[in-house]
Amino acid sequence: MDEKNAPKAQRGDILERRDGLTHHWGVYTGSSVIHKVPEGQSSSKIASGKSLPGAVREDDLKTFSAGRKVVAHKSALPADEVVAQAKAKLGPATYNLFDDNCEHFATSAAGNRRSTQVDKAKRTAKTVLDYAREDQNF
Repeated sequence: MDEKNAPKAQRGDILERRDGLTHHWGVYTGSSVIHKVPEGQSSSKIASGKSLPGAVREDDLKTFSAGRKVVAHKSALPADEVVAQAKAKLGPATYNLFDDNCEHFATSAAGNRRSTQVDKAKRTAKTVLDYAREDQNF
């Protein structure tokens, strides 16, 4: 990971890797990143919204960053608590793009489970559907 992409992170921070339209999330332990991933799945299977085999794993920051920019977000909870929550989930896990993804995992460890990416996608879909209902020619 080059210096310009390195986050100014502290133990217990939630890390966000920007991958263009999507972002990948994890918990920084101070020396590594714990994050949830789908295991061996194609993009189309992941996008299907079905629950798939996945894992919560621990990787070094360079592996997590994949050469992309990483941003650190502070947690309101104590760092040791955030890291302990993340470490407790290490191992096999279910991955669901809409209900149980990497952002849900990381924000849950920080005490505020959510996925802003999913929320934005739902709002966009609702807007398109509302527009289509108003304009039957859509």
